Amino acid sequence: MKIFHGTDNANILRGTVLTLGVFDGLHLGHQAIMKTVVERANAIGAVPTAITFDPHPRAVLHPENAPPLLQTLDQRLANFEFLGIKQSIVIRFDQSFAAQDAESFLRDIVFERLQAKEVYLGKGFAFGKNRAGNIELLRKSVTI
Repeated sequence: MKIFHGTDNANILRGTVLTLGVFDGLHLGHQAIMKTVVERANAIGAVPTAITFDPHPRAVLHPENAPPLLQTLDQRLANFEFLGIKQSIVIRFDQSFAAQDAESFLRDIVFERLQAKEVYLGKGFAFGKNRAGNIELLRKSVTI
């Protein structure tokens, strides 16, 4: 599996089926998402890709409520590979990244940088400044 830290590396593969999240513990719901990503990527000739964040977003935004982690970053990445993910992108979650609005995250990273063909998110997953991005915004961002 290829691992990239940040999204600026020219070697990042494009044409992806993508999921994103912290994925700490990789419970059955996470595993189902990863399985779908791998199956769909294989079906359409895309790269199964996971974006994860380090440190945990709550450790930056609300350190007093940060959850204790079940796994190290290396353990998470090893699990991704075990489940068939071919490319992982670790995004450093800091105040600067937290300030990025959801629309620019989708435009700049998901669609331009990764050229995502399909995106799979867990129930209730939110992204972007003030957690403004969600599955509904993602659906509105897709041009058919």
